[in-house]
Amino acid sequence: MKTDPAAAAHLLADFLRYLQVERDCSEHTLSAYRRDCQQYLDFLDGGDPFDRQALRRFLADRQRRGIGRRSIARQSAALRAWFRFLMEREQLDHNPLKAMPVIRHERTLPSCLGVEELAQAIEIIGRDNFYDCRDRLILELLYSSGIRLAELVSLDLGSIRHDSLKVVGKGRKTRIVPLGKPALELLEAWRPFRETQLEEKRPDETENALLLNNRGNRLGRRGVQDIVNRRLRQVSQQRKLSPHVIRHSFATHLLDRGADLRTVQELLGHASLSTTQIYTHLAADRLKEIHQQAHPRA
Repeated sequence: MKTDPAAAAHLLADFLRYLQVERDCSEHTLSAYRRDCQQYLDFLDGGDPFDRQALRRFLADRQRRGIGRRSIARQSAALRAWFRFLMEREQLDHNPLKAMPVIRHERTLPSCLGVEELAQAIEIIGRDNFYDCRDRLILELLYSSGIRLAELVSLDLGSIRHDSLKVVGKGRKTRIVPLGKPALELLEAWRPFRETQLEEKRPDETENALLLNNRGNRLGRRGVQDIVNRRLRQVSQQRKLSPHVIRHSFATHLLDRGADLRTVQELLGHASLSTTQIYTHLAADRLKEIHQQAHPRA
């Protein structure tokens, strides 16, 4: 079945609509699928996207241009999902990727900060003005709950449930995550600053977001990333510092102190236990390092 460019664009739109409406994927996920599949169609420049040789040329071109294996694996997975969707809808009579091996990338161990480093990063930030209190709360929430960046920026006042957070994760799945006492105390300290900011910047409007920027609007992903990088940089020289590093640290520190894998899986919101198991490798490597440094016969 040969497909012209207009028909291919229509089939891609159907797939993206399915992801949005039926799978309830986030805008970030939709954007990634759209970008990966559209890059393939742009490469073909009018060729048949369901031709196996065209796919081989595309993947070979990506490798030749030095695109990383992780990116190629992600793009291949996006195309595979699109083709599978068309097969299930009987809009495609063959899967051009079926005979090709699944491209897998090597899973690297996540970066991790120490307990003392994170404690210092949080405690050196004051809590007596809007910016310091907000930034300290961001670090405290990320480390106390292990939530993702997207989950953090989507928090509303209604997300706070006594001593826990109601978090909306991937696939719009909700979970309840407990909070520690320092995070709960900071939430109370933050409320007056938040209310004052809204009164000054948006007196006639309503904003339910928990975290605000200097204009009284919901704080965005890039804003949180910049804050976390700047605040962690005060205590760490590690090359990569991000909200995800705090999430990795949260999981690793729990496992180091005896938490079971299933509990960590639930707290992180992982759909599969295999995703959580990477932290056991990290914990094992840390134990080996400590053993080699401390044991007289290591």
